[in-house]
Amino acid sequence: FVIPKNLDFELQTDFRKIFYEKVTFNDVRGAVDIRNQSVYLKQLSMKGMGSDMNTTLVYQAKSPEEGFAGFDFRLHNINIGKLVDFAPSLDTIDFNVAAAASLDSALNIKIPTMRSAIHVKGDSLVLMDGETFAEISKKFFFKNKKRNMIDSISVNIGIKDGNVTV
Repeated sequence: FVIPKNLDFELQTDFRKIFYEKVTFNDVRGAVDIRNQSVYLKQLSMKGMGSDMNTTLVYQAKSPEEGFAGFDFRLHNINIGKLVDFAPSLDTIDFNVAAAASLDSALNIKIPTMRSAIHVKGDSLVLMDGETFAEISKKFFFKNKKRNMIDSISVNIGIKDGNVTV
């Protein structure tokens, strides 16, 4: 969708609670600006799904044929138990992703234009399933293949020119 040229709008958000389907977001704060045929979500922060979230996003479309989207999204102190009941127990995990890409007229990402950087970091990961731990410990060459705890893990993922680098 094309953002009209003559639209110039700014909104400061400060919501105590927002309900979206089955999820409740608390303390939603940030700015929404519409200008120069672009929508900006600036420093939007909230709490929900057992984590603290922060994002900045830009969407721009000056013609119906092509658009652009870019964002920086961060999840901190994620409580995996609150996200999914059957997930492994985890003390802390942080997830940061930044991406930008051109869009086609149906808002599909043009994969060759996508650029992204992703960082995932976790501490005190306990794998309840011994079989899963055995498989992971072999692949990652763990020294102690009997202890089903990962003290810390950090992964960087890059996406450029349709290629993924881990």
